[in-house]
Amino acid sequence: MMVKKSVQLVICLLSLLTVELCSAANVDEACPTGDTDCASTNSECVSGTCKCVGTYYKSSATVCTTKIVLEAACTPGPTDQCVDFNAECKADTDNANKCLCKTTHYKDTNGACAVKSGFGGVCVTAIGDSTCLYSLKCTSDTCQCTTPVSQFFDTTDNLCKAKIALQATCTPGITDQCLDASAECKADTNNANKCLCKTTHYKDSNDACAAKIALEGTCTPGPTDNCLVASTECKQDTDSTNKCLCKTTHYKASNGACVAT
Repeated sequence: MMVKKSVQLVICLLSLLTVELCSAANVDEACPTGDTDCASTNSECVSGTCKCVGTYYKSSATVCTTKIVLEAACTPGPTDQCVDFNAECKADTDNANKCLCKTTHYKDTNGACAVKSGFGGVCVTAIGDSTCLYSLKCTSDTCQCTTPVSQFFDTTDNLCKAKIALQATCTPGITDQCLDASAECKADTNNANKCLCKTTHYKDSNDACAAKIALEGTCTPGPTDNCLVASTECKQDTDSTNKCLCKTTHYKASNGACVAT
């Protein structure tokens, strides 16, 4: 560096035509191809342009200022003035401009900005709900809706919504949206997507999904699909007890299935 500056000094003294070489470049200006240093003592020539070094930011054309720590006062404008890469200069709750974590991040126990988690992601209960995205609640270190029993997370708009009642319209692909835990969103006989009982369940008299009944299990006449095994129906057996039995066109095989006669 001393040799380079000495050479530059000699050139400047020998010729008045070398004014460009004698003048230092401002931040974000082109460096005179290695023949001069940049104006700020905290800048360097990078790929032909004067840039502030890593821990400094451009506060004016000729000044590189030390970057600002988290939660310290800042001046809106420069995009890279905060030490933490995931922080930005914005107003806090008291309307004072400070380096604060971006909306997608939170301040962790190490004083750094960490990425917030989405629905079902890991969060930090000790810090609170601020460790979750989309106004989710941090419960038992998991980002959830406020009332998981009665709400589901809609991934189409990232909102928690009331779970959907049986036989009401739903959106395929979203998990846990049906209020009945034994229901799922699928097409009905009219090809309309609704919350319907899973294939292993049927809608009982209480409008709830009940587990289908195994072959020869006791049943209640009425629902046509309350028996689990195919080709069975709820009817009286020889002792006048209502059970899921093979239809008259079928018989019980050794493997427990109803086979056509």
